[in-house]
Amino acid sequence: MQPIHWNERTHRPAPQTLAWPFAEMDQVFQQLFAPQAASKLVLPVDVVEREDAFELRMELPGVDPADVEITLHEGVLTIQGEKREPSLAEKELARLRERTCGKFRRQFRFSVSLDDAGVSAEHRHGVLTVTLKKQQSAQPRKIEIRNG
Repeated sequence: MQPIHWNERTHRPAPQTLAWPFAEMDQVFQQLFAPQAASKLVLPVDVVEREDAFELRMELPGVDPADVEITLHEGVLTIQGEKREPSLAEKELARLRERTCGKFRRQFRFSVSLDDAGVSAEHRHGVLTVTLKKQQSAQPRKIEIRNG
């Protein structure tokens, strides 16, 4: 509920208060009839860099690994999939649904060269871990200084 703005000069509610019931109704209609595309999932990700690889950890609770696709093309890692809405039994009725479902897609561009054959993925306890090995030429190396 919004506060009522009082017009000190006329000692009546300010005219802008007449619109607030309609604004509240608009908000309810927007929530009820919002397009499904607006509810795309954005799943949290951590990216950690090590000397020889990058490790990406993405939270995927309730997502079947078969519904996830991972691709690496020209230094861009793409993770996409779908978190499906759980089905109800025949005589069940959902009274409240707060868990989000839908399609997700995240892309990450890496500036260093990656070893395409050195990419691995593991799904454990609702967390997807993708390891991307750096190419040998992209790894730092110590350069020895010779006495001349």
